[in-house]
Amino acid sequence: MYRGLLGAVRSWDETEAGGGAVGVTVRSAVTEFGVVSVAVRGGAVVGCQFMPAERLGERFGGGRDDAGEVVLADTAIAEVVGFLAGEVREFSVPFRLGVSEFDNRVLTALTERVGYGTTVSYGWLARELELPITASRAVGKALAGNPVLVIVPCHRVVGSSGALTGYAGGLEVKRGLLDLESTPDSGDLRLF
Repeated sequence: MYRGLLGAVRSWDETEAGGGAVGVTVRSAVTEFGVVSVAVRGGAVVGCQFMPAERLGERFGGGRDDAGEVVLADTAIAEVVGFLAGEVREFSVPFRLGVSEFDNRVLTALTERVGYGTTVSYGWLARELELPITASRAVGKALAGNPVLVIVPCHRVVGSSGALTGYAGGLEVKRGLLDLESTPDSGDLRLF
């Protein structure tokens, strides 16, 4: 269903930002899921969102690009586009979340414990973190602040009934990502 790159990979630099330094290297691509952009700073992906490069770049002002950042940004957008095309299941690019200690704990646990083709509930993730079930909302809030969509797969977390709930990229994108991961060869382990 969601296969292939529909548009060219596009970069955004300080010239397009009105001459000021942007502090990140941003790459974007048009996919069947919409425009997706990645931002790289300090040797790690710091942002991956379903939005144009300019909007993502504006979130990370200051500093200057360097050659190493360009290579990493190109690799990151290629991996994200490959994932969205069903060709990549795991990411090799380093990422840095820049979130609170609690949010980092939630997002790290999600990345380490919930694999491709698997869905879990907010409550399940809270229990994995040895939190009370009442912490489900706090887990949801942490997921809502995920700066690195797709790479940190918060789309794999659903309501306890299996219902799709919030996603920064929109519920249609979340549904599409889950459909992509539920292909016959994915293992299709759905806990909810």
